[in-house]
Amino acid sequence: MTSEKKIIHLINCDVKGGVEVGAKKAQNELKSKINYQIKFIYSLRDNNFLKIKKAILLIYQLLKIKKKEDKKIIIISSLWMAHIVCFIIKIISNKFYWISFIHSSIYATIFNKFICLKLTKFANKIIFDSQNTSNFYLKKKNDKNIVNFYFQNKISNFELKNWNKRKYDFIIVARNIKVKGCFDIEKFIMFWILKYRSNPRLLIITNNLYKDVNLFNMKKKFRKKCLITLRKNINNQEVLKYFLKSKIYICLSHSEGFGTSITEAILNGCYVITTNVGEQKRYLYPKRRSLIRNINKCDINYTNVNKIGKNKENFEKAKKFLELNSSYYRDDIQKIISEVNNNG
Repeated sequence: MTSEKKIIHLINCDVKGGVEVGAKKAQNELKSKINYQIKFIYSLRDNNFLKIKKAILLIYQLLKIKKKEDKKIIIISSLWMAHIVCFIIKIISNKFYWISFIHSSIYATIFNKFICLKLTKFANKIIFDSQNTSNFYLKKKNDKNIVNFYFQNKISNFELKNWNKRKYDFIIVARNIKVKGCFDIEKFIMFWILKYRSNPRLLIITNNLYKDVNLFNMKKKFRKKCLITLRKNINNQEVLKYFLKSKIYICLSHSEGFGTSITEAILNGCYVITTNVGEQKRYLYPKRRSLIRNINKCDINYTNVNKIGKNKENFEKAKKFLELNSSYYRDDIQKIISEVNNNG
C-alpha cells in the first residue's frame, strides 16, 4: 500500500539525461510504497513562449490539486525551471513542502547558476545528488542530505560477459553539449589514432547529431581511420544492451553529479576511461580505471586496458554500492515524509 502523502517531482523536460532516467527508475521503484509521480514541465520541441505558458498552467494545476488535499503536498524540483515553478508556488501557498534537488556544480548560463544556487535557498529542504555537488553548493564538506539518485532493477542479475567478443572498442553516452565533453570527442579519436595506429570501432549514443557538434560530419571525416556508429534518442534499456557490446566506456564530461552512465558501464563489464567526475571514487578502485586530467595530454596504455578489462573487483564493489544506494533513497524519502507529517 502506498503512503497517503502525495509527492510530485517536477523536472524541466523529458530528455534522456541522468536526472530524467533516474526519476523514472525512482518512480518505478517507489510506486508500491509511496504516492510518487513525475511531472515534466515542457516538451523538447517547445519554444520559449510555450515553455512559459506550460509552466504557468502547471502552477495553476498544482494549486487546484492542493484545494482537494487536506495534507501538505511534497514538491521536489530538479533543474532550473522546476525550481522557479516551486518558488512561485511556495510564495502563493504555504500548503506545499518544497524540496530542492540539486544535480550539478556547472551551469550553462549565469541565469541557470543564479536560479540553482540562490533561489533554491527558499526551499524547505535541499538535497544533493552527490557529495561533490553538496560540497560545491555549501562551500564545505558535507555528508548530509545526499541522495544518490540512482536505481537499477535486479542489479544481481548483471554478469561480466566475455570482453574479447564485444563488438565496439569504445562507447560514449552523452548529450551533445559542451559540458558533457562532446567538443573533446574528436581530440580523443585523434589521440588514439596517432598513438596506437589502430582503427577503433566507436559507438556514440546521444540526444542529437548536429546541435553543438556535428557528429555526422565527424563520422565522415574519420571514416577511414575510425569506424563510428551513431545512435540517437534510444531508451535506457537499449543503452544497457549496447554497454554489453562494448569494451571501454569513455566519459569526457566536465561535470557530473552522480555519474549514472559510469556506473552502468561498470555493471555491464566495461573498462572505464574517464575524467574525474561523479561519485566514481566511492565505488571504483583507482588502479582499475584510467583518469583523463587533460584531454590534450592523456596517455593510456591499451595493452594494460586489455589485461584488466574484465574487472570483477570493480563490478562487485559497484554492485554492492548500488544495492545499498537504492535502499538509502527509499529510506531518505520515507524520512522526509515523516518530517513533513510531524511538522503538519
